[in-house]
Amino acid sequence: MNFVLILTLLFSASVSVKGKKVLGIYTHPGRSHQIIGETILVNLARRGHNITMISAFPLKEPVPNYTELYLDGFKDEISSDDDIYLKMEKNTALNLIGALHLANHFTDRAFSHPVIRKLINSGQIFDLIIMDWFLKDAELFYGYIFQAPVIVTSSFGTQAQVNYLVNNPEPYAYVPGSGYNYTDDMTFIDRVGNTIGMLYIDVLVFLNRILQQRILDSHFENAPRLDEMRDNVALVFSNAHPVFETPRPYLPNVISVGGLHIQEPEPLPQDLKSYLDAATNGFIYFSLGSHMKTSALPQTLLASILRAFSKIPQRVLLKWERDDIPDIPGNVRLGKWFPQWSVFAHPNIKGFITHGGLQSKIEAIHFAVPMIGIPLFGDQKTNVAHSVKEGIAVEVAFRELSEEALYNAINKIVNNTR
Repeated sequence: MNFVLILTLLFSASVSVKGKKVLGIYTHPGRSHQIIGETILVNLARRGHNITMISAFPLKEPVPNYTELYLDGFKDEISSDDDIYLKMEKNTALNLIGALHLANHFTDRAFSHPVIRKLINSGQIFDLIIMDWFLKDAELFYGYIFQAPVIVTSSFGTQAQVNYLVNNPEPYAYVPGSGYNYTDDMTFIDRVGNTIGMLYIDVLVFLNRILQQRILDSHFENAPRLDEMRDNVALVFSNAHPVFETPRPYLPNVISVGGLHIQEPEPLPQDLKSYLDAATNGFIYFSLGSHMKTSALPQTLLASILRAFSKIPQRVLLKWERDDIPDIPGNVRLGKWFPQWSVFAHPNIKGFITHGGLQSKIEAIHFAVPMIGIPLFGDQKTNVAHSVKEGIAVEVAFRELSEEALYNAINKIVNNTR
């Protein structure tokens, strides 16, 4: 018996493990699109795999086995039109068309970028490709070029543009379409509206595939058809979880990984910690995410928001991106960036005013922070509607946002003893 045990240990010790070469492709210049993939890739690198990462957001600190190929200029380009998301908020149809425009523009830009052209022509071989999926079907070409299976990560959960990729079903009768303020609790009229909306999305997704094929053909001769390359997709990692999405069917190769990116929060900077520790009535955190700038809000609306803040006893952390400082009440503190997890983890937090982005929603749920949702574009209306249904948020429609509406919403979440 001892001989068998010793022999087993010897054979186990002699086995050599060779790390695989993995390519990460995150060409969309939105930070939230990269977080899930970056978390997976960094942890693969720490476990001995060789990672090459293409993105517009380099790591703050280097990681062994992790090589970054930086797409310079991408994130600056998307930041140049400060009010693009306010335009998208005005019309749900314009919302998706705007998303298609961004996806096609940056697909074309990525294929033209010298960093990517050099990689494609390098002759390198990869064992696996992990990539963002945001209406950029042409990027399946990387799996074809490098002859590697593809795993896609969806930062916005499962939606029509993801489901078609692996033929995951999406029944219109009870799965709300992204961008609409429906939940699974729909009346007959709601179901009709959801069906019409989803058919509209399906048509746009189909037309987008035609545009994506044209972009691919314009950059590479004899490029394969998108439907052929779709067969190379092995898995979908969806930024979703039954806790924060409505019931829906999942095929075995669609894996929910919502909350994967959340880690133990780091200590707050001392000056910020002191400020929040001294908030005897608690504090409210206001952030519209990584895309939308608070400083891009219309001046009259911003003034209404600040007046609402001046009337509450709580302190306020307000994410403000510009160097010029507006006239703010004494209980408001501005910052270009706040460590969101650490802010959420502070015991004095009373509420979070958010655009309803899925990453922020997941983090607020994780740290048990009630929300006021002001949805603007993309999946935010759906995210906020579900949060309201679950009793963890209050919605204030952007068009109805006023001093009184915001003040009442703050009082509602602060005084709710649930």
